[in-house]
Amino acid sequence: MRLATREDFEPANSTELAEAMYGALDPSGTPEGYRRYPHLSKRVNELNQRFAPNGQKLLVAGCAFGFLVDDLVGVGYDAYGIDASAWAIGRSNEVLPGIAARVGVVDATVESEINDFRRNVMGIQGNRKIDLAVTEDLLPVLRDDEIPLALAALRAQTQANLLHIVTPSDMPGTEYPGDYMQPGQLNDSQADPINWKTTAEWLAIVSPPDVLVTAPDYQVVT
Repeated sequence: MRLATREDFEPANSTELAEAMYGALDPSGTPEGYRRYPHLSKRVNELNQRFAPNGQKLLVAGCAFGFLVDDLVGVGYDAYGIDASAWAIGRSNEVLPGIAARVGVVDATVESEINDFRRNVMGIQGNRKIDLAVTEDLLPVLRDDEIPLALAALRAQTQANLLHIVTPSDMPGTEYPGDYMQPGQLNDSQADPINWKTTAEWLAIVSPPDVLVTAPDYQVVT
């Protein structure tokens, strides 16, 4: 199994940029970059259905360029985002300058960094915790030894159970043909270093107490 490392998210040149997790190639081979794909609205709908927005302080861990953060703010959440990639947050500031004050470079496996972001950026002081938190494709880009660290750090800073969005290896159908494994097959995309696990494997890791949402169908799995 090929696992992602921090370096996979920090492209050093245009070639690496074209292969970065946040990027995508158009038919000409030109890096077009991560975009506000239409299917991302399903993530907003899932949160909306589970937690009706009323200004809750919501953290998106693994926010990349911040499209989900921007959408969540638009429907009534007081949403913020963190990502371990300085490059991704830098691009967020370029493509979504309106939420620049809401996103930051934070390692989700380190509780002290999340705590600093909670206090200094989200404005949550004292012992009060973050109302809601969702990991947006975060767990599949962590190594097995990093996942428990991220779960513990986020749970310690959030008062509600976490919601995790993942694309499991046994999930048929995707908006990115060829990038994801089909049932029973190995992932063959060398530009997509994902920690592939089945739905049952992810469920065993996060539940209880957290909620698992599988992409691309965005079904809650219990």
